[in-house]
Amino acid sequence: MPTSVPSIAPTNHLSPPLSETEEAALIAALTSLKREFRSLMGSLPVKAQTASGLSRFLDLERTTCQRLVSGISESATQVRLVAQLPGAQGLRMVANSIRAQGADTTSALASIEDYDAVVTRLAGSQSKLIRRINAPGASAEPQVTPDQNATRVLFESAAAFTGRSSDLWVAAHVFTPTERADRVRQGRVHGLLGHRSARNAVPLTVHVFATNDPTHEDGIGFQPVRAERDDGVLEEFSTSPAPIVRSKTPGVSVVQSIDRDPDAPLDDPIDVMFALDGQTAHPAVLDRRCEEVWSLVNFPVRRMLFDVYLHRELARTCIAELDHHLWRPDFESEDGERWQTRFPSNPGLQMLPRGKEGVATDAWDRYPDLLSVLFEHHEAEADDYVGFRCDVAFPVWRTGYRINLDFDSSER
Repeated sequence: MPTSVPSIAPTNHLSPPLSETEEAALIAALTSLKREFRSLMGSLPVKAQTASGLSRFLDLERTTCQRLVSGISESATQVRLVAQLPGAQGLRMVANSIRAQGADTTSALASIEDYDAVVTRLAGSQSKLIRRINAPGASAEPQVTPDQNATRVLFESAAAFTGRSSDLWVAAHVFTPTERADRVRQGRVHGLLGHRSARNAVPLTVHVFATNDPTHEDGIGFQPVRAERDDGVLEEFSTSPAPIVRSKTPGVSVVQSIDRDPDAPLDDPIDVMFALDGQTAHPAVLDRRCEEVWSLVNFPVRRMLFDVYLHRELARTCIAELDHHLWRPDFESEDGERWQTRFPSNPGLQMLPRGKEGVATDAWDRYPDLLSVLFEHHEAEADDYVGFRCDVAFPVWRTGYRINLDFDSSER
């Protein structure tokens, strides 16, 4: 059972969206900031013009350099860049370190002060400004993704190569407080709709970053929501007869191997949905004070719906950010090493309106009913949660989309 919470709405929903005039002022400050830092980067040795090179050259923390380099590399300047760039203090630290190498940083430092002044005027702090940018009613910005034709071609080629493809990949997580301050309840639904396979297709597997052992030392224990299905399958949202699922638990992940029922026609697409529930450590008690939520695209899919729903008690002290990574074998590396795999651009993270209206999507009309399975299991209402969504057409095959839940936002 979740702890009782005050009736006030989270800060996210008390923050008004930016007006057109405010957006224009913020865009102007961000544009100046990008221009000055691009100029500074151009004055450095070639070996220092990447995130890793800059980190080594200036002896600075790598994630700060990664955020800066990826931010100033964006082709278009949009207000969401505020969440991608380091804060004013981090920007000053980089500029001062470059000045110590003999570069003239006068213009760059002036642009930082102008940007910091705009942030302070619009919201008081970077974290509060991010809430205004993500507030319901904020103007929608186009997703920044690789060229749509290129991702479509990759999908078609991967489908031919693997012998498999799906119409929709769903991954949604619901986080709810518990009676223990050092634990949160984490439920998840995930699965595939319209999955097609050839006779010679490679095996179909789904990876879940958790263990099904409730005694795991990290407190992570995922168990099926439906007691009658030890494989976690939701029969009411899956093809009948349901696919055959076998699960293994190597390390800190559950690997689900999925096979079509032998009585099902080979040419018919299948649907399979899973629902798991458990507990994990509250991110605020971890050294890194954050939780990484992943959606891995391990088979080609036409569309991905990747959601995170935070109970308002958790959302009040958390900032959610999205990035996109090349998938490689060592995904258990520390989050400080993520700069090695991060793509320079990623689709935007949408903050959803409250309730079932915000959950609804044109990707699948039964999606709100699917999420209701978790909300009801948590004995909660959708209105009690703040939702964040990554909705991508032709997500890049063999990559991972990460929603990072930062519970240390007070320092940003």
